[in-house]
Amino acid sequence: MHGKCGATYESGSLRRYHLGRTETIRSCTLEAQQFARAMTEQHNETGSHTKYELFLKAMQAQRQYTTDAINAKGIDRHLLGLRLIAAENNLPKPALYNHISYKRAMHYILSTSQVGAKHDCVMIYGPAVDDGYGCCYNPRNDSINYMVTTFKINNEGTNAIEFSNHFNSSLTDMRSLIEVQCWYMDDVQDNPQDDHRLKDIDVPTLCDRTGVQVWHFQPEKTFANNECPSLTKLKQDRGYTYEDEIKVQPSMEKYEEKLKMFFAEHIHSDEEIRLVLDGSGFFDVRDCDDKWMRIHVFPGDLIILPAGMYHRFIPDSKNFIHVRRFFLGEPVWTPVNRPDGDTHPSRQDYIKHLKPHN
Repeated sequence: MHGKCGATYESGSLRRYHLGRTETIRSCTLEAQQFARAMTEQHNETGSHTKYELFLKAMQAQRQYTTDAINAKGIDRHLLGLRLIAAENNLPKPALYNHISYKRAMHYILSTSQVGAKHDCVMIYGPAVDDGYGCCYNPRNDSINYMVTTFKINNEGTNAIEFSNHFNSSLTDMRSLIEVQCWYMDDVQDNPQDDHRLKDIDVPTLCDRTGVQVWHFQPEKTFANNECPSLTKLKQDRGYTYEDEIKVQPSMEKYEEKLKMFFAEHIHSDEEIRLVLDGSGFFDVRDCDDKWMRIHVFPGDLIILPAGMYHRFIPDSKNFIHVRRFFLGEPVWTPVNRPDGDTHPSRQDYIKHLKPHN
């Protein structure tokens, strides 16, 4: 919005310590800046997967700084203590506090804090500096409430409404980034591990025209010893009682033969569930008009392909994917290739419930 980054204050609690109050979480990390620059490129030079990797790095940097801050490993309260010790003992103020870098670091263009509540509400507070913004937010299960404030006079061009519009756009862009990537395929008959991208589509369109269901989980929260509650609940709600893992890579036995088998168009009598733990690959699915849609999956993506839907799979050009497979009861993996699947009961049932596209 203003074409530059600025010092950001976010409060971190120190109440675990005697007389502790807050420490500053400096959210404007180098990783956050790199992510922001990639997302605001004029000509969109950076690919979506690279942007997603930058997003994960920025999120990890924020999490690490937060952990350090609330465990007394931040810098601001230590610097405050040094300054107060000098003042209380009539000592000269250390030269650091007169340096331009310190003054810039303490000029908080954005003052922000999470004030969580179960109710549909939000707290309000003002900016920390004349040319800054105050932004308090309340993250909820299905929404985020926030309030933006600016000063009306001597504000050097701040605008609360414009900031709010940019904030909304940023949240929408990040949601699109972490959603499963999908598109209609071209008809070029060459390397199936290339993108074959014809026309991008959004996830709701994919789901509406195929019956595919998609989720995304934080990749580090998908492993068996560190599984997030929402993934556990999904498994319980759908009755998955058996799971295993498979790595598709050139070192596996009869790799080329298995690729041909995976890429043959087929259906199953039960739904197919795959959670990507590492690597990446393509799931191709037929839409309601029998056109190919390609789904590009990455770590954290989970897809459910309905029983009776024609589909196929192949790793992308990186030639590696590690997935967890979920089953209802004992694992059954019996593909029925086209055209034999046309008369299969699961296929007839799938067609019966598929919405035609107008």
